[in-house]
Amino acid sequence: MFNITNPKNVQLVSLPPEKVFDYEEGFGQKQYHERGRLGDKMEKMDGTLISTFLHGRTSNEQVLRIKSKQSLTSNQVLEATQLLVGM
Repeated sequence: MFNITNPKNVQLVSLPPEKVFDYEEGFGQKQYHERGRLGDKMEKMDGTLISTFLHGRTSNEQVLRIKSKQSLTSNQVLEATQLLVGM
């Protein structure tokens, strides 16, 4: 996600987290995992990727916002925002 408020000074403001490999992916790449050795195990729910970013022109105005991969206003984003800030 980019801040395009000033077209002459476009800024990167949000990146998704690194890919999380499923158990059967990435074998032979020690930076991910070795067969038979699990760390944390989590259930994959709906596959929606949610990330956070700060919205506001100055540090005094900035508020934490949530976005999905393609939307600032999807149902998942709105529900996550309610959980985060109790709206």
